[in-house]
Amino acid sequence: MNGNTWGLGFALALAVSTTAAAADNGFDRRGWYVGGGPLYVQDVFQGSAGKVIDEGPLGGVRFLGGYRTHPHFATEADLDVATNGTTTAVAATLAEKGYLTTGRVQPYGVAAIGGVHAHTQSLYGIVHTDETAALARFGGGLDIYASPHLVVNLEAAYALPTGDLSDFRTVPMTIGAQYRF
Repeated sequence: MNGNTWGLGFALALAVSTTAAAADNGFDRRGWYVGGGPLYVQDVFQGSAGKVIDEGPLGGVRFLGGYRTHPHFATEADLDVATNGTTTAVAATLAEKGYLTTGRVQPYGVAAIGGVHAHTQSLYGIVHTDETAALARFGGGLDIYASPHLVVNLEAAYALPTGDLSDFRTVPMTIGAQYRF
């Protein structure tokens, strides 16, 4: 067997075992949750974005709240605030998560739409720019349940803004915690 076959077999075994183990543990129950954590945003600028916005990663925080609508789906609102000293970006999105498994470890895919506002000023504060645009975000993550109420969350995505910020593409990554009610 080659490496791809072993990987597919392992993923299938993990999905079956975690789904079977989740039968009565409450990890997939419907309900509200809140959370947040540190945010790291890596730029993958295209075109002339690096001339307008200082290139380099941004650090910040993500706040989130959502509702698990089904054992395999959740709807979530996210607020990301990130800066690198001269550029500050604030993004608000509404996301839909699709969970592959329902056990203690739950990998998921995420798609989100929303908006982003970026403010940049020069080192001396003389010149500044403000841009606002629509935003789409696609990615994946992993929810790891420490208990039926406490969740550790890892997520990475690809953010695609529109308009004047269309060259300001980023990869936001977060490690956070959630509380399930």
